[in-house]
Amino acid sequence: MAGANSKRLGVWEKAFLRDEEWRKEELREVVFWLIAAFSLVLGLFYGVAGFHGLPCFVSFFIGVVALPSIYWTSFLGVDDADFGGKMEILGDSVGTGAAINHEEKHEEPITISLAKYHSGPSHPPLGRPGILAPKLSSALVITGTPTGGAQVVSHEYKENGESKVEESELSAEALATVFALVTDLRKLPSRDTPGGSDIYGANTSVEVRQGRKVLWGHSPGGGCGVSLDDEDEDEDVAAFSVNDEHRESFVNIVGEISKAAAGKKDEE
Repeated sequence: MAGANSKRLGVWEKAFLRDEEWRKEELREVVFWLIAAFSLVLGLFYGVAGFHGLPCFVSFFIGVVALPSIYWTSFLGVDDADFGGKMEILGDSVGTGAAINHEEKHEEPITISLAKYHSGPSHPPLGRPGILAPKLSSALVITGTPTGGAQVVSHEYKENGESKVEESELSAEALATVFALVTDLRKLPSRDTPGGSDIYGANTSVEVRQGRKVLWGHSPGGGCGVSLDDEDEDEDVAAFSVNDEHRESFVNIVGEISKAAAGKKDEE
């Protein structure tokens, strides 16, 4: 089944898109609000039961005032609490690095994630139903800001189960090239949610996000979790007005991003 394949790495899945700290933070948030909800319910219980003294007051205070206040200032941070600490990178300005600074010199990092899957008769295709999930061939994650540096993490997965991970820094010139390509990529049609067929036919998943906000993504489904029938594939592609020019642009952009991340230049 799809879940049995440890190498199945959908671009929008937490294991690939969110680092360990974000997942821990999300868990802390869930526990935090569960405690707040429990305190609120306990306070209501005390009130209904006729206990209008200190236990009722303390429970209500914890659930309604104290915990939400601590959450707002601690989890979201002072910058978010006063709504003045975010630098919003405009969609049309990703390639140039233009930005609006709201009293704070903080940039949310932009992350470009590429996941390439094995293709061939012996491999289940991306974006098509089946018992087995597509097998990941390679993954590339570029994280950086237009005014700062960028880090590149590349993963390679071999047929025999071996894997290799490499980390490197991206030059300012290469980073500018990547962001310019991202601007072009975001002009292509995209789904709001992952899944469906591989409308670009490149056997590749892509996601661009700023912080936690997804700016653009193409993440087809695969394996037993896909319910798309073969006869519905053409309709699925047509629904997004994807044509041969779009497919060619997608392949070229993904290829150029990979080359820029590897420090390669076109020989013209």
